[in-house]
Amino acid sequence: MNNVIIKPNGSPESTEAMSVYFGIENAKAQAANAMVELCRNLKTMRDKKLYTHLGFDKFEDYVEQAHGIKQRWAYTHIQTYEKLTPQLIAENADLGITKLSLLCQVSAIDREDFVEQNDLAKMTVKEIEALIEEKNGLHQQVSLLETAAGDEKIIQEAQTKEIERLKKELDEKNKTIADLSAEPQTLDVVAVETEKIDAAVAAERARAEKEKAKNKLDKQKKDLEEQQKAEAESLVADAVAKAKAEWQAQQTQQQSQLQQAVIDAQNKAAALEKQLAIKGDDKLVRFSILFEQVQADLINCVSLVDEIATENPSNAEKYKAMLRQACEMALGGD
Repeated sequence: MNNVIIKPNGSPESTEAMSVYFGIENAKAQAANAMVELCRNLKTMRDKKLYTHLGFDKFEDYVEQAHGIKQRWAYTHIQTYEKLTPQLIAENADLGITKLSLLCQVSAIDREDFVEQNDLAKMTVKEIEALIEEKNGLHQQVSLLETAAGDEKIIQEAQTKEIERLKKELDEKNKTIADLSAEPQTLDVVAVETEKIDAAVAAERARAEKEKAKNKLDKQKKDLEEQQKAEAESLVADAVAKAKAEWQAQQTQQQSQLQQAVIDAQNKAAALEKQLAIKGDDKLVRFSILFEQVQADLINCVSLVDEIATENPSNAEKYKAMLRQACEMALGGD
């Protein structure tokens, strides 16, 4: 109940006003208790799997079909109930489940102060999220630990700073205490706070070790991928070089064979010409014999060029041009 002074003036209207006032306060209390009961019952139904006795195989199907609520909404209530105390939920039920769930991100020792020091009802969800992030200092701590992955000294420095920050907050909370020795109850509070600080440090150390191991594994994976890529590129380069060398050797062999065919044809023509010169001087006979020989050689050359064309069209065109040039030169062309 708010710290408000109610001043009825004794009139019948003020009596009715007081009745309505207490009715509203009673309804607020019932609504707060209803929030707690809703969270508790959802958790009980899920943990004990009681929904299976109502004809449902999954909790998600149960909440959506039986109550018409989204499973995410149901899980938000359950998680809030698991992390916050029923009293804290009841006292701040008017904030709504979304804002209540954000309080789970605040450390347990700071939640009550966080609620008291901030008017959460007048803040938006985004404003509360930003405030919690600033409070926890998560962005600075995560950045520092990620940069320091693998460096034990820097990790230790980050942990030391976190311890100093937590102790500083503890000192600020107890700054109004003049003499701890005179108040044993305060010493108990300090012991509890120190234990929680140690637990937070241990958790942070475990998280840093886990991050360090993850970074090491990621580096090994990256190195292996780079090695495999380099090996694949080397194999491709070797295959290309080998194919190029084989092609060049084949072209050299084919050109040599073509040149040898031309030389053989020329030798045959010369030998035939010499033979005809010995046997007689009949030009017509000599031409016929030479033409048949040259024609056969040309046919062989054309067939060879056609075979080359199936493997290397550009070389085949070059050899055809050579044949045309030879024919034109033989006929007295340019």
